[in-house]
Amino acid sequence: NFTAPNPAQNRDFTKTLARVLHRPAIVPLPAAAVKLTMGEMGQALLLDGARVLPDKLQRSGFEFLHPTLELALKAELGL
Repeated sequence: NFTAPNPAQNRDFTKTLARVLHRPAIVPLPAAAVKLTMGEMGQALLLDGARVLPDKLQRSGFEFLHPTLELALKAELGL
């Protein structure tokens, strides 16, 4: 698996994506609805997170072309 050097929570990802696209991001994922409809699986898949870092890559001197979420999104979206 591969991961970015600066992990982001879904809330931060959504806000950054909205800013890059010049769109509003006003409706958060309602945790209560996820828990009610999907139970533990929804909690694990949609609400919980895992802070994973590319330690081995960084220790080896690897440099990311787009180290921040905003730069990566702009590059991927051609902006």
